[in-house]
Amino acid sequence: MPTHSTPRWTMAAVRRFDIIYAQRRTPFMVAWWSASFPGFGHLLMYKNTTGVLLTLSEVIINSLAKINLAMVYSFSGNFALAK
Repeated sequence: MPTHSTPRWTMAAVRRFDIIYAQRRTPFMVAWWSASFPGFGHLLMYKNTTGVLLTLSEVIINSLAKINLAMVYSFSGNFALAK
């Protein structure tokens, strides 16, 4: 029997710009957050660089396409302006 013990799973993965900690997360919760707003699932899994890039790209694309303004107009009943 060997005297040294090695862990079965690593506690953290160190990458160039990220440190990813191994924690148990419910996959359904991560999927829900990433479906509700892109990048939040990555942030929940401590993949900070990817999460921030996805979140910023979502905000920039929505702002340039004026999707949020169309949603405000459609919620208030101004369907002609929403088009």
